[in-house]
Amino acid sequence: MAKKKKKIDTILKRAENLFKTGNFLLAEKEFKKVEKRLNSNEIAEKLEICRKETRAIKAKDLVKQGHKAVKNDKLSEAISCFQGAEKLLNAPWLTAKIEELQNKLTWNNIDAEAGEAEATHDYLKASELYLKAWGENGHPECLLKGAFSFVKAERYAQAAAMFQKLDLPHDQAIYYYGFALAKIGKYYEALKQWKKLDTHDKTFIEQKHLLYPLPVLTFITPLEKNRISMRSTRGRMIFLSLPIP
Repeated sequence: MAKKKKKIDTILKRAENLFKTGNFLLAEKEFKKVEKRLNSNEIAEKLEICRKETRAIKAKDLVKQGHKAVKNDKLSEAISCFQGAEKLLNAPWLTAKIEELQNKLTWNNIDAEAGEAEATHDYLKASELYLKAWGENGHPECLLKGAFSFVKAERYAQAAAMFQKLDLPHDQAIYYYGFALAKIGKYYEALKQWKKLDTHDKTFIEQKHLLYPLPVLTFITPLEKNRISMRSTRGRMIFLSLPIP
């Protein structure tokens, strides 16, 4: 009996030393060995502290792994790490981080699929994928890429409606928007957009000149309209891509 008590005292002393030095993981293991035999409130309290601190340490390690995975663009691995940390900690920022990464992963997958569709000139499929992504994450980049693809798919009305929701970020977007507007007969609005472009590209200038007479077609007789249309569309509108600045 004395031998057993001595063994318990030794374990308890080791547990206390580990607890004092902040080695909560090993302290927890030692306290567990004597918990049932001693049935002490003090040991129960220290065990709870050890468990809490151990959870925090494990969560911290998982968070560190998660950030490393994000840095290496391993989003699925990062999500798994942050989810593991979330189970150990009641931290709202982890929930927000997981949601952010899940949205990013969804977007990356859709972007890759849409890119494959574009590579095979299936622009309608690409635009629908981008629109789906925008519906899920609300990111303007999804809407912009979807609008570009709708123009290439010759769905000009849908493209114009999408461009209208955006703050057009660069010359290429302004050009595409103007092109879509011109294609659905909104010539004045198209020229308003193209007026914002500061470029000396000859093909673009020619396109713009072809467009100048068209806004007046609404106000003239059918015969005059026919004459202007014949003259203005002699040089067919060429699809032009401007470089992104």
